[in-house]
Amino acid sequence: MATTEDSPAPAPAPANPAPPALPDYPKMVMEAIEALNETGGSNKTSIAQQIESTHSDLPPAHATLLRIIESTQPSFLATT
Repeated sequence: MATTEDSPAPAPAPANPAPPALPDYPKMVMEAIEALNETGGSNKTSIAQQIESTHSDLPPAHATLLRIIESTQPSFLATT
């Protein structure tokens, strides 16, 4: 007769499951521009708000990352 000591112990649950991966920032910017579909393009504020409303798990450095994208790829964002 098998005892509970003979049964393998269940695997422990992961302590901190990995958060879902976000798309790359340039992709999120393009998705936001397409979703906004504003005549003449979208400004930084509306793009940032669209990204924030779509992705609730943004990193604390979200605004900084948008500025980096703007400085390296200015065609993504219209000036305000």
